[in-house]
Amino acid sequence: MKKLAWLFIISILLFLNSIVFADDYLKEIDDFEKYKKQVNDDFAKYLEIVNREFDNFKKEVYKEWGDYLIPSKTKWVEYSSDFKVRSIVDFEKNRLTIQVKTDTKSDGKDLIKKQVEKVANETIKDAFYGSKPLVNIEKKSKEQFKGSSSSTLPDNKIVGDFIKESDGNKSVDNILQNGSFSYSYDKKGNKIATFSVQIKASDREKALKFKAFVDEYARRYNLEPSLIYAVIHTESYFNPMATSPAPAYGLMQIIPTQAGKDAARILFGSPLILLPSFLYNPENNINVGATYINLIKENYIKEIKDDKSRLYVAIVGYNVGLRNVYRVFSPDGDPKKAFYEINRLSSEEVYAKISKNLPQRGGVDYLIKILSRMDYYKDL
Repeated sequence: MKKLAWLFIISILLFLNSIVFADDYLKEIDDFEKYKKQVNDDFAKYLEIVNREFDNFKKEVYKEWGDYLIPSKTKWVEYSSDFKVRSIVDFEKNRLTIQVKTDTKSDGKDLIKKQVEKVANETIKDAFYGSKPLVNIEKKSKEQFKGSSSSTLPDNKIVGDFIKESDGNKSVDNILQNGSFSYSYDKKGNKIATFSVQIKASDREKALKFKAFVDEYARRYNLEPSLIYAVIHTESYFNPMATSPAPAYGLMQIIPTQAGKDAARILFGSPLILLPSFLYNPENNINVGATYINLIKENYIKEIKDDKSRLYVAIVGYNVGLRNVYRVFSPDGDPKKAFYEINRLSSEEVYAKISKNLPQRGGVDYLIKILSRMDYYKDL
């Protein structure tokens, strides 16, 4: 009888314990869901801040210039505080352009010379803190989000070495002699003086500025350095101040809410918002980009057996998102079905199917460019 009583008591205790365990488990799930919602809400609010600041900036540019010329993936565009002077460095076409609003009686050459000197000596740090939208995004994000990561910025010159050596001479006066001047008027009758000069820097010369970082993170994440160079070339043409509306920042065009979020889980253990200052630091940007490519290859698509096939999927996935690549091989975009189909095909067939059936044609062009540029940088 005592034995039965003890068994009854033990069963009651086990039952109560299971209830407590279930409650704890449900609480953990509830806490995780709340955390996930908070993360998603923070990223959504961050995007609102970014869009608002760049919209305001575009309005100020349009008010003064009547156009929307702002920084892009391949162009570093900078304005004076009164918006009457702007410089454009086109990293794709290797060209520096300076425009100034000036008095109708002035040729504007003194103002242009001063701006050329400024651009020639400007560092990444200078450019960042001279950008009104970037400074505002950084400040407001730090105030609002605990889960964010910023960074100090280097004093590396952005284009100074290339500009000053464009004719083998360090003199800014010689730079001005090598360029061309033109004049026009805006709709308000204001005189615009424009100076333009070619920057003599090959893609490989621009790439060498980042060789130490590329080599380090290629080695750390088991990637070919040529792949990282090819991605940087295709994404930004080695423009460390590259910006696009996504928003995407820096050399490898990291989108904080996508690649940045996933890479941050690996680098920091949680999906931090990587702020502009963090991603305009070239070393950080290459680290994040290499981390994300490695995450795609060795985690998200590790079931793809053939190395070349996995590379093709990773490259296109970096550009248009993996889900879009999966749909090429499985109509419903199911990863397992896509992997099964990919593993049935040769790498040549995988390439051909992506080239023929990927709806986002830009992704096909991206794949072609990356593979071609990998060959170009293979011995750097």
